[in-house]
This record gives sequence, structure tokens and C-alpha cells, in this order.
Amino acid sequence: MSAGMHDGVSKLWVMNRDGGLDLSGFQDEVEAIDHLVRVALLKKIPKERIQEAVAKALKHLDPRPRECNRHKDCDVADAQAKEKGHAGADHCHDECCEECFGN
Repeated sequence: MSAGMHDGVSKLWVMNRDGGLDLSGFQDEVEAIDHLVRVALLKKIPKERIQEAVAKALKHLDPRPRECNRHKDCDVADAQAKEKGHAGADHCHDECCEECFGN
């Protein structure tokens, strides 16, 4: 019998349909990360290796504004839309959007 997705592997490692981690049983991503670090320590993965991985991951914390096809700064666009009485701006993340890029 070959090992598969249901062989006792932590659900945390299984990707959900939206492409993110399955966080079943965890309050949020931070709690899940804490769990992963604790499991890595229990498996005797060197602390230095874990610290390297965390430092590398933290480089993704970038102050660049959130953007989409329609806005260079989506948060500013949302704030401007709310000032006009709307719930927020319309955003587009479709890589093949004919409305944003033409045909």
C-alpha cells in the first residue's frame, strides 16, 4: 500500500482548494506556523535551520502596496471608494482579463 494524503500526515501540509494551507484545528496562520516550528524542534531539526527558514520567510513582509490590474495601491483605492460612500473599490486579479488588458 502506498502512502497517500490520508496516511496520518498532518492536515497542515495539505493544500486547500484556494491554494493556501488547510488550517483546520488552528485559529489562524500564525498559530499554524507556531505548531510547525514546535514539530520541527521535536523532530530534532537544528534550531539554526529553522531560524534560517523563518528569516527567509520574513523577507516576504514587504511594505510595497497591495496592487491589482486596476490599481497601483488597492488600499488607497478602497479608502477613496469608501469616502464616496461605496463599500470599496472594484479590484481585478485575473491575469487574462480582457476588460483590463484588452484583446
